[in-house]
Amino acid sequence: MNKYAKEQFDKIKELKKQIPTSDNKEQLEKDILSITENLKNKAIELFNNPSNIKLFLDNIGKFNNYSHNNILLIFLQKPNATFVAPFQTYKKLGYSVKKSPDSISIIVPRFSTIVQDNRDNTLKYYNSLSDEEKQMYKDKDNDTFTFHHKKLSYFSLGTVFDISDSTMPYEDIKEKLHPSIDNENAKEYLNTLEELVKDNGFNLKYKKGIKEDGYCNFQDKEIVIGANQTNLVKFKTLLHEFAHSLAHTNLENNYKEYQNNRNKYETEAESIAYVVSNYFNLNVPEFSETYLYSWSKNKDFKEIDSSLETICNYSQMIIKKINDKMKNKDLDYLIQKSNEIAI
Repeated sequence: MNKYAKEQFDKIKELKKQIPTSDNKEQLEKDILSITENLKNKAIELFNNPSNIKLFLDNIGKFNNYSHNNILLIFLQKPNATFVAPFQTYKKLGYSVKKSPDSISIIVPRFSTIVQDNRDNTLKYYNSLSDEEKQMYKDKDNDTFTFHHKKLSYFSLGTVFDISDSTMPYEDIKEKLHPSIDNENAKEYLNTLEELVKDNGFNLKYKKGIKEDGYCNFQDKEIVIGANQTNLVKFKTLLHEFAHSLAHTNLENNYKEYQNNRNKYETEAESIAYVVSNYFNLNVPEFSETYLYSWSKNKDFKEIDSSLETICNYSQMIIKKINDKMKNKDLDYLIQKSNEIAI
């Protein structure tokens, strides 16, 4: 583990030990958050090298179930990690973690369920309910208690391990983790992405003779893509514009904001497109890290962190949406075939 990271996580462990008996739990939690922010800041400092930015962008797709905070923490501790999971996950899959592994620490948010007591319209913690009241809450036909929201209660430390510190062979799961888009199936994935654009309330047009590869028009809720491109390039271009339509809704009635901060918005959209393309093993020019490198120079931590959160969140959203759509299509195909057989 990175020496600095180890020292900071050891501090977090000491603070966590103090919380149960402390009279100032809130301050201790704030101290833990402060250390976490410092760790993230340390990771972002590594972005002074474009190759590190590429590693980070690649990690977003690899660790698609982790928050941007934890992706940064994983990156700081083990930049070359390829697949991480807790000990129990490897065990359930029939593998084990090697002796003296290089463990990776992450921050795990813990939430409390808040329910509404409809007898007097008050909010209560689920854990404060009696056994009888908990049964009432679980009963779908009983509306005495109903779910209201979840509240962040505290953070705990979690430990994960890279696949290199386990007996699991990465090559055996590589294809399952990252499906590939090539010339043969590009049209199918492009059609799926077109459906997602329309689901998001945007019209999609392919036009010949436009100056750029594509653009997103918020005012008319329209995405336009150059018609004279291969399906692979159309997919990559549409990813970029789809990213704008999802992540930058604040530009709908504020074109001046885009003009003033064009580099920021284009960097986010291009980085999102790169992450998704990389996840699907789509070969694209590797200029996204240069985008992010050029833009992030001389920016403060909060601004970079905010953009990284946007890039992570919307990359993961698009990957999930595409995978869900493709799975449904596969299921529809199987149902259709089974019906044909039945007939």
